[in-house]
Amino acid sequence: MENKFYVSNEEIEAYKNIDFEKLKNMDIMEVKLEDLIDINDLDIDDSLPYEIKILKFVQQIKNPFFFKVGNVIVNSTYNDTKDNIYIEDCLSK
Repeated sequence: MENKFYVSNEEIEAYKNIDFEKLKNMDIMEVKLEDLIDINDLDIDDSLPYEIKILKFVQQIKNPFFFKVGNVIVNSTYNDTKDNIYIEDCLSK
C-alpha cells in the first residue's frame, strides 16, 4: 500500500533496516569510486516533506556518508539528530 508520497511500506521498512553505523564507519581507503553513486545523478522532488526527501536521498545515494561528485570521493558527516539542526537552518543564518 502506497501513501500520497509514493512511499511503500517496504521502502519504509528497508530504510529502518539500514545499518547507518556500518556505512558511517567504512574505511575511506577501502571505498571504490566505481561503487559510489554520483550525487549529481540524484532526482528528488523538492516539494516533498523533509522526511520523505531524506528517505528518497538515502534510497538513491545508497550510502549517505560516502558518495562521489564526478571523480571525487566525498566522505560526509552529519550532526546527531538530537541537535535538531537542519541544513535549511544553517543556510538561513
